[in-house]
Amino acid sequence: PLFALIRFTRPEYALVAFIGLACGLIHPSFVPKLPFLGGAVGAADLALAMLALYVAVVHFVRKSPRDLRPVQHKTGAALLMRNAYIGFMVLLMVAVIASLTLKGLEKGVVLGEARDLGYLLVLPLAIAILDTPVRQIRFVRAFVALGLLFSVGQILQGLFDIPVFGSSGRLEVLETLGQKEYGATRSLTRGINIIIMSLLLLVGGYVLGRIPRLAFFVMAGLLGAGIFLTFGRTTFAVVGLSVSLIVVWLNPKQIPELASVFFLALVIAIAGVAFFKPAAISGVIDRVTNTGTELRSGASAQWRYEEAQFMIPKIVANPFLGIGLGAEY
Repeated sequence: PLFALIRFTRPEYALVAFIGLACGLIHPSFVPKLPFLGGAVGAADLALAMLALYVAVVHFVRKSPRDLRPVQHKTGAALLMRNAYIGFMVLLMVAVIASLTLKGLEKGVVLGEARDLGYLLVLPLAIAILDTPVRQIRFVRAFVALGLLFSVGQILQGLFDIPVFGSSGRLEVLETLGQKEYGATRSLTRGINIIIMSLLLLVGGYVLGRIPRLAFFVMAGLLGAGIFLTFGRTTFAVVGLSVSLIVVWLNPKQIPELASVFFLALVIAIAGVAFFKPAAISGVIDRVTNTGTELRSGASAQWRYEEAQFMIPKIVANPFLGIGLGAEY
């Protein structure tokens, strides 16, 4: 009921709520599910269906209750979105039917994979919902708040070994070149992309002069700590490159000031992590300094090569329908 109310009064907030549910912000034990066709329909599934219903009613039907004829969208963007939406749904249904009939896969596995793919429908829905500057601003602010929540969960997991996200996240001992650092916990969540995007949005807002320095300092420090505790070297590199590109693109004159603020926030964040988990600092240093050795030895990439050896023949043998949703290879 609360989600339904938000959907009609502030659909941009309902969109953020769906993203949080889909990425596992709430522990699975507290998320209700409804039995359906041998599987279960979760809160995120219901939220997506309600968002789709909202867009259908508001954007494809006239707002007057006495005139429910379809709206004649004549713009190229509207037609492109509609055709892409319909095409995606048709292809998804074909994939489900082929997986169940031609491939003989289990219904629960197929529907689970189809549900994950169905979440991509949120992209055209977001375009339709965020149709005014006011809604776009509200969405960005709520999205950054969501990223901060995920980052706080990351910090609780990585520093205090609290399974905040349950099965939606992972806690594991940090390992580099076969050597385990038992004093360092690697914290992972499906919301890591939300954290990264929130940081990039903050950087963009700051270099454009729309975010106060102190607010940026605090929020960037929280988000940076959440990213730090993933111990992902590729993640570190991508975030650094993305931040650099955003600053150069939007306001290169802000580079010195942003660098000093980022450096201070990084120092404080690292000091906080070192206070609670000193092994985390040595662990990330080992991972960064051993990157070259690991690449030369192939330890990190070897499983990807092995996976490709099994995957490529399957693609060649099944070029059109594939091997089915959720099939093992």
